[in-house]
Order: sequence, then C-alpha cells, then structure tokens
Amino acid sequence: MKNYKAIILTIIFFLTLTAIISVGIKYKSREHINSLSKNNIIKNNKTNKRLIRINDKLYYDSKEESKVKGRYGVMSGRITSNVDEGTIPTENEQSNFEGEYVYQLSQFGTIDVRIGDKFIVFKALNQSIDFLDYNFKIELVENENKEAIPYYKGGNNQTIYLVNFDEVYLSDSQNKISLKTYIEQDHIEENGIDIAMVYIMSLMDYDTALYDGGTSIYRSTTLTDKLLKPNISNTEFTIINCNNISKDNYDYYIGPKNFDLQKGYCGH
Repeated sequence: MKNYKAIILTIIFFLTLTAIISVGIKYKSREHINSLSKNNIIKNNKTNKRLIRINDKLYYDSKEESKVKGRYGVMSGRITSNVDEGTIPTENEQSNFEGEYVYQLSQFGTIDVRIGDKFIVFKALNQSIDFLDYNFKIELVENENKEAIPYYKGGNNQTIYLVNFDEVYLSDSQNKISLKTYIEQDHIEENGIDIAMVYIMSLMDYDTALYDGGTSIYRSTTLTDKLLKPNISNTEFTIINCNNISKDNYDYYIGPKNFDLQKGYCGH
C-alpha cells in the first residue's frame, strides 16, 4: 500500500513540476516577444535611431562602413538642417543628429554619408507594413511539398523554413511585400528574423513547449478564437520557434494547421 502511495505522490509531483515549467516557458516566450517589440525604429513618431530624409524617403544609420573603394565623382548633396535627437526628419536633406554632412547616393539603394573620415551606410527605412499596430495580414501561398525548404537564411546561422508553402506575404490596405523582403530591408537591424517572426507569433495561439530549452509551437487563430481575435491570415498555419540551447539551434519552421515537430527539426 505504501508503495502505491509513493508512486501516486511521485506522479503528482512530476505533473506539478511539468505544469510549472510549461507556464514558465510560456511566460518567458511572451516576455521575449514584449522585449523584442521595443526595438522598433519608429514608435509614436519617435525614434532611437539616427535618421536622414533624402528625396522624400527616410534612411537609418546601419552603423556599417561603406565598402565602396576609389570613390569618384561629386557628392549627391549635403544635409542642410537638423531636428532634435529622437525626432523624425520631415524635410529633405534633414537629419535628427547634428552636422551638415555630405552624402552620395549608392547603386545599392542606400545613402553613403561622410561622417569624419568614413562613409557610413544609411539604409532605406521600410514603413510600408505597420507591425507596431498589428495593421497587417499574412498571405501564405500553399503547395504540396511536405519537406522543410529553406526560405531565408539570416545571421547567427538562423534559418526560416517553409513546409507546404511557397511564399509568405505581409500586406496592409496599401502594400504587399514578402516576409523575406521585409527582413532583407534590415528594418530592425540585428534580430531582423526574430523581430518579424515574433510579431507574427504574438497574434497566434501559444500551443506547447518542448524541454530542449524552450522550443515553442504557435498556431493561428482557431474558429472559436476568431470571435475574439481577428483572422490574421488567408489560411490557418503553425510556427515552430526553435530554441534548442544544447544544439545552438534557433530556426523557425512555418507549416500548415496541424504541423508539428519532426525528426531533424530544431537540431533534434
């Protein structure tokens, strides 16, 4: 009899421990979403980045030095006015940092600004999709492929894979761009993949977590939840957010409605 009681108590202990760990991982995942969301370049008409406006378009300081060698020709123009730090420039050839620096338009669609003895690359700020206010929809182009196909490979050996989908588009009332294009704009600088994916997952339902360090599975809104939350996509889908600490794997997998972790995913 005592053995039965011991077994029951052991089972209860492990069930309780499992529940606590699950809640903890879920909380950390949501905390991660909230922390990353603070890294937006523009929020409430304020910014934490150095910006310039050229030809009615905003560019931000990528902190990268231009690789153009043997620069020839005249400069394209000069920054002629400055607004306060943290403010968004509203006039052409205006910056939100001090100095009347010369600049040159590059063939890559960027602006090379001469600051000191270096040319710093300012990249175009893509404001076409408003993640901050969740004013976007997700359109997935389906296919019959059951294999995980690499969609986008970013820094830190981090990759987004697609299963049963050819493409992922983000759209609002006026614009439509691919998820890949959004990330390639380097919109959020480092963590570009994480920021884009985290915003999408923040509108999805947290499903479960694995005990490899926190790999999580998110699913798009169900029919029941659509009464309370908007339907963010043209078809239901799943995201596996890898967080396999022991294998140093932080990939993302985007798959269909009932998609689950498979052998080989997330370093398993």
